[in-house]
Amino acid sequence: MRTIYLCLCAVALALVHSACDDKRRHGANEDVHFTEVKPPVPDGAAPQDAALALLDAIKKAQAVRASGLGVGENRSTYDQAMAEVVSLAAAKEIHKHVLASRSLAVPKDVTENAAVRMVAESWVSICAHYVDGFLPDTLVASPAGPTDFASVQIDAESPADRQVLLDLQAADDSPAATQPASTAGPTFRAEAIARGVAPPIRARFEIRLQRVSSGWRVLRVNVGPAAPTQASRSIQVQVPTTAPVTSSSSSFQ
Repeated sequence: MRTIYLCLCAVALALVHSACDDKRRHGANEDVHFTEVKPPVPDGAAPQDAALALLDAIKKAQAVRASGLGVGENRSTYDQAMAEVVSLAAAKEIHKHVLASRSLAVPKDVTENAAVRMVAESWVSICAHYVDGFLPDTLVASPAGPTDFASVQIDAESPADRQVLLDLQAADDSPAATQPASTAGPTFRAEAIARGVAPPIRARFEIRLQRVSSGWRVLRVNVGPAAPTQASRSIQVQVPTTAPVTSSSSSFQ
């Protein structure tokens, strides 16, 4: 058992090192400041407006990041997009939860600027695969009640993944090929996986927000599998009564 435990620790440390070595993201202790910009939503905007503005800024940042930050004016364009992402973050609450996480990958005295920047860049990574496939008609926002917290959910599909499934369906005249990807037969699924796509391809994003003096700001971005049917979209999201942490898997995403 001790050998297994040590192996797992080694794997965990390797993953942390790999994440920190991603040259498209800055380290937790790097002195990097994105230019301060005015949030791209008015102060009185609804939670869903702030959430959609965040996704739009993330899309711009990822488009530049994917083509390489060393190309032409890409670095300055990326910094501008990230400045918008940061402007929509609930900075003080995020900093508090990053400090409380006691993560070995984060300095004990991490500054608010560094914590928010690190979290904002992690949001871009979380959304990267889906930035071109968010589905506005699936958006559901919890009602902005008397609490200072709200939640917005929205589904997304990668257009490239969807095209792979469409191509397979066009080439397959079996009944399974006409079914939704989540219920298609094992042969269809195996062929999709062989092409790098694992049905079902739809994901659901949850964006948690906090009301601050200047409006709604984002605390957390989570992603998980979407519900198998659209009927679930009628279920209202519960508004938390206490401040949520910044991620389901770690406290700084």
